[in-house]
Amino acid sequence: MLTDEDGNTFVSGSLFYDYNENGTIDNEDILLEGIQVNFETRNQIKYSKIDGSFKFFLDDGDEVRISLTDTSRWTVKSGQETYEFQYDSLQTPCCDFDFLLNYKNKNYDAIIDLVLPNLRCNSQVDLELQYSLEGGRKGEGRVVLNLDPLSRFVSSDPMPTSIVGSKLEWNYPTTLPFQKQYIDITLATPDETFVGEILKFKGEIYVSESGTERVSVTDASGIVRCAFDPNDKQVLPYSESSYTNFDDSTLVYTIRFQNTGNAEAIHVVLKDTLSEFLDAQSLRVISSSHNSTLEVSRLDPNIITFDFPFIYLIDSLTNPILSQGYVQYSIDIKSDLSPGTVIENKAHIFFDNNPSILTNTTRNEFYYDLDQDGYLSNEDCNDEDANVNPGGLEIPYNGLDDDCDETTLDDDLDQDGFGLADDCNDNNPDINPNELEIPYNGLDEDCDETTLDDDLDQDGFSLADDCDDQNSDINPNAVEIPNNGIDEDCDGEDLLSPTNSINDIEIIVYPNPVTKELFIDISGHLNYIIELHTLKGQLIFSANNIKSISTENLKS
Repeated sequence: MLTDEDGNTFVSGSLFYDYNENGTIDNEDILLEGIQVNFETRNQIKYSKIDGSFKFFLDDGDEVRISLTDTSRWTVKSGQETYEFQYDSLQTPCCDFDFLLNYKNKNYDAIIDLVLPNLRCNSQVDLELQYSLEGGRKGEGRVVLNLDPLSRFVSSDPMPTSIVGSKLEWNYPTTLPFQKQYIDITLATPDETFVGEILKFKGEIYVSESGTERVSVTDASGIVRCAFDPNDKQVLPYSESSYTNFDDSTLVYTIRFQNTGNAEAIHVVLKDTLSEFLDAQSLRVISSSHNSTLEVSRLDPNIITFDFPFIYLIDSLTNPILSQGYVQYSIDIKSDLSPGTVIENKAHIFFDNNPSILTNTTRNEFYYDLDQDGYLSNEDCNDEDANVNPGGLEIPYNGLDDDCDETTLDDDLDQDGFGLADDCNDNNPDINPNELEIPYNGLDEDCDETTLDDDLDQDGFSLADDCDDQNSDINPNAVEIPNNGIDEDCDGEDLLSPTNSINDIEIIVYPNPVTKELFIDISGHLNYIIELHTLKGQLIFSANNIKSISTENLKS
């Protein structure tokens, strides 16, 4: 019989990866962390600890059934696949309910995680980079950390192989599978002027395989704060709006706690009720401040318990740093969720037998980004066209709302009530089919080419050359009619009477214009012929040496 410090009886075991594939547990095999073991007696699932162990508390007479939960990736290599017995504290062995496992589909997969601390302003904080090879094969390669420009690298253990700007890189030697490797990095945070800024970090792991590299990527972000709630919950990906891409199908939760009492806490328990939209089977513990004591179990099956028995967490008055703890885990969302699905999460934190402390509620609201333009479907007015999104430039007259802003005009840009199809100038509200044409300004105000803007009398001369653009008989090509007060030929003159001189004899013809009778005065003796022609050159009258002509009977 084996009991814990409180006298509770339990049975325990460990999980091993049969690395050398000899079917026997030996010192070459690898202890496995985070593997789910089913304890059907209590409808409970335990996750193996960092040392590969698990344990279940039970009472005399319990019918016990212990089995491996995750059979999609693992098979039992040798030994029992299920342990079944009736527990007798005096007869049942306490330990060695072990599983020797084989990884089904061996490959060179790798996982990288970033454990981000509270980003307190004007401080040096420790970021933990974790990586492991998860495909059942050993390998070598490199890991990369891209820092946010507002942070500054101070130091790390081990130091980077190379530093180029904000890019840190470490080469790692041949590493066995399923064994976490750690890089501790100290960063300087920005000052108080950047409170509220979101710092973003990106981790990458590359595994060499026959001269090529396979890569896995993770992102982490945190908000710069100068003060923070010591008992809270955070989620990645995070945004102020809570809108999340369905492509980010894995959520990373961090529950942080601090003993703010005045005595050490012996036992700390975090209880987290998962959303119905989360796949509890996919839960993976990434890191914890107190790995050696952490026990993770799942009930119901959506209640996750992170148990820190005998943690002896010091109080914040004695040591503000050592009074803090955290646990970080990842979990996948379920498939085929509808756009607009909201996943909220909060946790209860118990210090010994005190009432629980309830954390804040995290929120992720999921949408698609089908056209991969960086805008989710709830913000993108056409999620099937990457050229249409709130960051796009509106292109007039294409019938599309390119920038997803109904106030940005696509047609009738001058807002005069006429679209481009009818408006000959859609940038001027004073030009449209309803406007009155203003002559001689070079504009087609009424958008009607038949409405004249110049040469209104259509005599072939514009206003610049035509001295009367309302009369087609007046233009530079017209025949001047003397003595009528009109400048027909636009030369600036109108002769009062045409006067000619022949051999010093003056000839005067008047009046002009004539209505009834035309007179001819000759100052001397002269034989002459009078001829009258129309403007077209037709002869309509001819006579010799007469003094007047009656025009009433002449043909026009």
